[in-house]
Formats: sequence, C-alpha cells, structure tokens
Amino acid sequence: MATTTTSTGAWSRLRDAFKPYLHQRWQEGCTNARTLFEEIKSAGFQGQCTIVREYLRPLRSGLG
Repeated sequence: MATTTTSTGAWSRLRDAFKPYLHQRWQEGCTNARTLFEEIKSAGFQGQCTIVREYLRPLRSGLG
C-alpha cells in the first residue's frame, strides 16, 4: 500500500490500516491521542496527530 502525506490520503490510511489497532488500544485503556499517534507513526502512519484526535472524538463521546 502506498503511503501519502495528504490529509485525505492520511485519513484513508488511518481508516484502512490503523483503525483496528486504535480500537484495540482504546479498549486496553490507552485513550491519549498523542500516544496513539506516536505508536502508529512508528508503524508507518504519515498523517498528523490532529487526524488521530478527530478520529478518536466519537470514542470519547461514547459514540464509537
């Protein structure tokens, strides 16, 4: 899978490649967006922390 640095590409990559990981870590009790961002960044995510923060917002509200 090709990586991209555009926000749309980063958002798609977050959804496709890292969504299961983020949900797993959330269930394990890691709810810090910066920590989760650093973890997926080290695994190849090339987007910004704000993308992770926005993705986690519904989970914080209990909607995810």
